[in-house]
Amino acid sequence: MTADGGQAFAAHTERHRRELHVHCYRMFLVALQVLPPRQRAALIAADVLDWSARETAAALAGNTVPSRTGAGRTGVRHGGHPGAR
Repeated sequence: MTADGGQAFAAHTERHRRELHVHCYRMFLVALQVLPPRQRAALIAADVLDWSARETAAALAGNTVPSRTGAGRTGVRHGGHPGAR
């Protein structure tokens, strides 16, 4: 690959990364608007605050199963990012 080809690939990759970030940000905003309050709280706790299911449940005065389920319905996986494991 030539130097110019490598730069073009890097620029394309960076542009794709930014577009993906914007798309995920918009999905997050939509989720905040449409989720019921407890699921919204679970999403914020898991994704923004990076809380565990146990911490989220304690804050929501519940048990960890509904907290995991609520975060799961929003697409949040452990690691704080949609689809991450």
